[in-house]
Amino acid sequence: MRSFLGTTVLLATILCLGTVADAGLIRGRITVVSEGLGRFRMEDTQGQKHSVKYNTRTRVRLDGRATSIKNIRVGQEVSVYTTTSGVANKITIREDAPEGGGTVNGLGGLADDNEKKWSDDSEDSGVKNPFGGINFGNSSDDAPKNPFGNASGGTLFNTPSKEMEKPEDKPADSGPVNPFAPKSSSGSNNSPGFNPFLPKSQQQEPAKSEEATNPFMPKPAGTNPFQPKSEPESSESAPTNPFQPKANNNPFEPTTGNKNPFAPSSPSPKPDDVASVGKDAPANPFGTPGAKMTPPDSEPETPIQLASNRNAKDDWPQFGGPARDNRSTSTGLLTEWPEDGPELLWTATGFGQGYSSVSVVGDRIYTLGTSGNEEQLFAVDAATGNIGGTIPVGPLYNDGQGNGPRSTPTFYEGKVYALGANGDLICVNDETGETVWSKNILAEYGGENIQWGISESPLIHNNQVIVTPGGSAASVVALNPHTGRETWRSQIPQQPKAGYSSAIATNFNRSPQLVVFTSHGLVGLDARSGNPLWGENSASNDTANCSLPLAWQNSIFYASGYGTGGSLVNLNGSARNVSASVAYHTDDMANHHGGMVIVGNYLYGSSNPGVLRCINLQSGDTVWQNRSVGKGSIIYADGHLYLRSERDAIALIEATPEGYREKSRFIQPNRSDRPAWAHLVIAQGKMFVRDQDKLLCYDVRAK
Repeated sequence: MRSFLGTTVLLATILCLGTVADAGLIRGRITVVSEGLGRFRMEDTQGQKHSVKYNTRTRVRLDGRATSIKNIRVGQEVSVYTTTSGVANKITIREDAPEGGGTVNGLGGLADDNEKKWSDDSEDSGVKNPFGGINFGNSSDDAPKNPFGNASGGTLFNTPSKEMEKPEDKPADSGPVNPFAPKSSSGSNNSPGFNPFLPKSQQQEPAKSEEATNPFMPKPAGTNPFQPKSEPESSESAPTNPFQPKANNNPFEPTTGNKNPFAPSSPSPKPDDVASVGKDAPANPFGTPGAKMTPPDSEPETPIQLASNRNAKDDWPQFGGPARDNRSTSTGLLTEWPEDGPELLWTATGFGQGYSSVSVVGDRIYTLGTSGNEEQLFAVDAATGNIGGTIPVGPLYNDGQGNGPRSTPTFYEGKVYALGANGDLICVNDETGETVWSKNILAEYGGENIQWGISESPLIHNNQVIVTPGGSAASVVALNPHTGRETWRSQIPQQPKAGYSSAIATNFNRSPQLVVFTSHGLVGLDARSGNPLWGENSASNDTANCSLPLAWQNSIFYASGYGTGGSLVNLNGSARNVSASVAYHTDDMANHHGGMVIVGNYLYGSSNPGVLRCINLQSGDTVWQNRSVGKGSIIYADGHLYLRSERDAIALIEATPEGYREKSRFIQPNRSDRPAWAHLVIAQGKMFVRDQDKLLCYDVRAK
């Protein structure tokens, strides 16, 4: 039982970080005997009584991991180690009796006018690692080092205050020495060129100048896999399309013939005749009859052939959009909506359960849903909403709260990659509908499913599929997109489980990096080898890290909910010798899973319990805030923020630091009874809204 407020008896042992010489102050172990509003009452091993002030942001160590003090449970032993910025937020341990001598702050020093510090009485040898155990600071040059303690970036575990250096003022090699990082032979943690994560032989290796490429951004003519070409001709020798009914012996063959839903014979629905499709749609060969897909091109040496009207510029091929930054490339959009919302083109049904959003590529939409006891990948006609076919992904995830998949499919070079909530990863040929390869990443890499199910969406970077099994054999893996074979695996020290976030790709000093938000914190990996480069956890919580990190200049902004807030992390050093330091931490961006977006030098996002905020990225200051539609998700397109409330409202807000300017809002019709956690998508001048069994398509193009 987790008891935070009230008078419920709570038995938990708190192990202090050290002892204080003054008589009357807490020594050794103390036991919580009861709790009240904002305060624990304690009795130490000498029988002296004490009280401990706290708030929900007070941080402690539990089983070697950072967590909030509200998460401690009966019988668990924790260590106070850090808190949020500002003296008012620091945990204080003091005597109840009037003769009590002073206060002790949770950062390890005497508060008020006292200047004495906690002494180090640790019985363990070696450098203490706040993630549990002794740090990877051993004498072997080739031994793995801990990315959560960097050689020159400053300690990761002190939550910074507002007075910390701004990113534009921070020198490349500045920052406090990190006590958790191993020292060089000279005894300095800040020696130029020293990287604790690389073997000695690689310390002076120059950084490569190659620049990471984004496979989802348009390429020059002739090289763009999204470039449409002429409609292919069918071939008798072409691979069988499981979305296409077979002749004679297919029990699911529709009686109306092999009509292709991706080339509809009837015109698109008119405003006064909105289509509602799905349950009455053409047959699906995987249970509910469906229509066939276009047969594949018979010339494999030519570029991947997509459907005839695909256009990479306005596609949304993965979770978070083309650059995985929650930004759409669509332009020429409405700046205001009618009172009841933009024109609803169609509503499709038949997707079952889940919180999957959609990917849009040309004339097809991809999403995950359920049918019976299976999670399935759906292919949908973007013009009509007709379900063209489904492919099984894996068994249904069921946690009794919100069943079904959480991930969004990723499209890359003619293939669709889908990850189920139980860790089932499949690659499907978009042209034939065949499953090219599949594997369960938890079973293969010794992972355990996280509390609310695998939620990350696969990332394709440098022709590799990046996923996070968070297992004993691998924390993060890169797979060949065409075969599923492993190209590298990365084991992050302390073997954190996967978070609920998705990996992003960025460049630092022209060297590609992957940034992964795990259950323990933010980690940077070399995109070519998977080697851990740096780690940081000031904006990580112990419950659920969900929000997508965002790259800005040479920094990463990331955040989490449960009162944690967000941090701007500066990357310093060279491409191979990277350190991370916190520029600032803000409590004003406790973003849960609705995401954030950067426009210029400003960050927009919803902070729990549901306040939309605009934050100056250079200073960390909150520019404006508004209750808006409450807690929800956010994306950006054509100068505006698109907000989706977890309840029912969808709003259009001008993206400006000058103030909150709401242009329009409407109430989504026929809402399900589940929270609206699937993010909106803006692609090809349309807004796509997934809501459990339903998918809605709105026309948001300016007329």
